[in-house]
Parts: sequence; C-alpha cells; structure tokens
Amino acid sequence: MWLFAKPESTALMKNQLETALAMRRRGFAEHSAILLDPRTRGLDLPTPRDQNRNHDAIATAIALLEATGETSPLILEPVLSGEYDLFREYGIRFAPLMSLNDPEDAKVLLRRCTGTMPPHLRPDAGQVLFCLHLIREERCLGRHTREKLAYIVQETGRNLRALTTGFLEANPRIVARLLHRTAHLLDLSAARVGTEHPKWEQVQAVLQMVRRLQMQADLHLHFLPYALFREEPEHFFRIFADSIIQSLARGQEGFEDQARTIAPGARWLRGRGIETAFVPRDPDFLLLGDLFGDCTSLAMRAQVDAEVANIHWTVYSWLLDPYYRVLGVFYHGRPAIKGHIIPLFIGGLPVLMLDAIEVVPQLRGLRSGRPNPTLNREMFEVRKELLDAMFEEVRGLASKMGIETIFVEKFSNARWVRAQVDRLPSDSYHTDDVYKPFGVHVIEENIRRLTGSDPAGTVELEVQAVNLRLMDQQMRPGFKEVAVLEGRRDDWSLSLRGP
Repeated sequence: MWLFAKPESTALMKNQLETALAMRRRGFAEHSAILLDPRTRGLDLPTPRDQNRNHDAIATAIALLEATGETSPLILEPVLSGEYDLFREYGIRFAPLMSLNDPEDAKVLLRRCTGTMPPHLRPDAGQVLFCLHLIREERCLGRHTREKLAYIVQETGRNLRALTTGFLEANPRIVARLLHRTAHLLDLSAARVGTEHPKWEQVQAVLQMVRRLQMQADLHLHFLPYALFREEPEHFFRIFADSIIQSLARGQEGFEDQARTIAPGARWLRGRGIETAFVPRDPDFLLLGDLFGDCTSLAMRAQVDAEVANIHWTVYSWLLDPYYRVLGVFYHGRPAIKGHIIPLFIGGLPVLMLDAIEVVPQLRGLRSGRPNPTLNREMFEVRKELLDAMFEEVRGLASKMGIETIFVEKFSNARWVRAQVDRLPSDSYHTDDVYKPFGVHVIEENIRRLTGSDPAGTVELEVQAVNLRLMDQQMRPGFKEVAVLEGRRDDWSLSLRGP
C-alpha cells in the first residue's frame, strides 16, 4: 500500500545490532519453523542506525519482518489467546484496531471472487510463466521489452528461460515481488501508449491477468507462514480483513459492483479523493518517517526539522505492540497525513489518544521558515478536509471501542496542523497520571515468545502523551496541554505557569 524508495543504508549497526539480530534468529530457529522455511524469506530490509537503545525490540522486529513480511499475526497472538485482553482488563473493545473492515465482509468477498478459501489461495505457477512469456512475445513493454525483462533476473536470479514452475512454487515471496514489479511496468506501458494505441487493449488484458495472479500471491503470503491461521482460520479474516479486501479490489475485475451488492459496507483505497486506511505493519512501516520527513525517519537527511530529536528507535517497539496503530489519510491515492493512535488511561479516564499527526513534506506550507518549493498546491488546498477525515475516522474508532474521550497531541511537524488543533477545546493533566494498558509488558512478552529469551535490555516506547520536551506550553512542571476532539471532562483545567 505504501510504495516509495528506500533510503541509503549506511554502515550503521555493525556490532550491537548484528549480534542481537543473530541471537534473535537463533531464537526463531529454535522456537518456530517460520525462519527455517525458505518460502518465507528474502526481504531486503534497511539497516537501522545504532542509537544505543532498544536493540532487542529492533532485532526482534527485523527478524520477524524477515521471516513473515508482516508482524500483525504473531504480535497479536497474546491478545487473541486472552493473555492480554483489553476488554476483560480495561473494558475497551480491541477489534476496531485490527481492521476497519468487517471480517465477515472480507470472508464473503474472498469466497465470491476467488471461488476458494485459505489455504488454497496460491497463484498457478504455470499461469505466471505464461504471462511473462506473453509479455515478451507480444512486446507488451514496448520496443525494448526484451531489455526491460532484465528485472526478472533482478527479482529471481534467473532469466525467463530458466524460470520453472517448480522454482516459482517453492518461492512464493519471490513470485509476489515479481508480479508486483510486472504489474507496475505494465501500468507504465499502458499509460505511455494511451488508449488510442493498437496495443493498449492487449496490454490491459495482460495487466488484468497479472493483477489477478498478484492478488492470489498476496493473499497466499498473508496466510502461508502462520500456524495461527491454520488452527483458527477466523483469525485470518479478523487480522487481515483490510488487506484481503484491498487485494481483491486490485485483482478482481468488476470488484466494486460485486462489493456494492454483497458487502456494501466494505471499504478499500480506490485512489480517488480523500480516503483513510490503517498502515500495515510491514517493512515499509520502518520508513514511514522518511516518507513524512518526521523525527522517526531512518535517514537523517529525510528529517525536515533537524532540531527535533530523532526517535527512529521507537518504530520497532510500535511494530511489536498490538495496541499501537497508525492511520493514514490519502489524497487521490497519495499519502498525505498519518495519525498515531493508542488507548490510554489519563487520571483513571479511558482515552483514545491521537498521539501524533504528521504530514508529508509536500503538505507543509513552510520549510525552515521559508516557502516550501515542493509544496503540492492541490493537496494543500484541501488540507483541512484531509485533517477532518482523520478526525472523523478516529471518532468512529473511539465509538466502536467504547471510549468516550479523545485527546489530540498539540505538537505536529506542520504549522497549519498545530493551528487547526489549537482551535479545539483544551485540557491538561500531569504526566504521572498517564497509564498505558499493559505498559511495555506486551512488547516484552512478544520478544520473549518470539525469540525464546527475555529482553537483554530495556524496551522503550515513545508515547508523546507523556513527552514534555516537544514544545514549551507554559504549563506547570509535569503538566501537559492537549486538545479535546471528543468528551471534554467536566472538571477540565489548564495548569498554567504563574504565581
């Protein structure tokens, strides 16, 4: 869903991380068959900077992504088993944070569109080869199709003639990457030739075949690595309802009409207008900060505000925390805003915290105090509507979770966001009164369960609701001011500095 170039990885975590990662890989090998299965390996992940903290969370998250490509199913096991039950312990419903879609909608649409159910979702390797050969023979990528097919070697290590169905069947992750690349190149080719070109219809027909195979490959990879799904197939739909429906929309011709008929409540990114979706917990999650130019970026050159302390180290803890979600807002398919969401208790009151709101650099009016040369004027014109879409989605989530109060962090990487948030009612609290359900214990439990050993160091998690260093709010020591999106307390107050 989030596609962007990875920044350069420098020689960054040479000693501590590599040692920790090797330890975690051994733990995986001893306690899970996932890492030993070559069908689920092969990601090219960036190397984190060594910020001298959180090594166990970093190493575990990387090993998990390398093994499965998505952290959600395994980090949710303690929740699904009832060990860390948010509703039983705190009266907060958790299901809305798993998927924006109804799992039953995902199930009925999958059955209708594919005619099958997991685990029988694998794309036909013979069909994959047929499409690749057809692209070559019909020169679907233009005059230089044969030269462009060099990407096959880059993705598989083999040229087209050396590819076999046996190789493809044994390497589903390679197949998925190959089909994604193929669909992208066909998209570019179709856009280049235009609808009046005699080859346009042929390119579109091949593209539709590739997209359907891509859909099957994605769904297969979402199910394949997890014993959890083989034992309880319903969890597949609970966790991946959004991804299932998004994959079907991409690969099933006439999907919108089918969805309108049999699952009118289903939602997915259409690439039109303003839309919202949860950000998947996949490898691209590691680089969200680079895309948004915020303080969680991996590459320091990607961080727009260099004076803000970089906290990339926390991204890995977020990936291991079942209760931490990032919500994206898109404009015509392009990422525009992200909001970080976490349930908290503040002064004993259950609160859904919109803990950070960040925008892409193209949506910032000023950069370094000067007019932004990369400003996207069309997107900037609808900035308030984009923010309102996020607020509306968060309101809906809070209602479904049974939470009546929503607080919003006042600091953002965009001045206009801060101005809009300042228009909301305010409240304040002492940071000692903030309690995160289960603290970092659920992250530590995931590290322990996934690696077979206790964390060797302190697990750290950035929650801005307790961060007093982001800006001077003229508050008494230890107090923080926040905006109130919903449910302002009757006894609200601002603990301002004064005599």
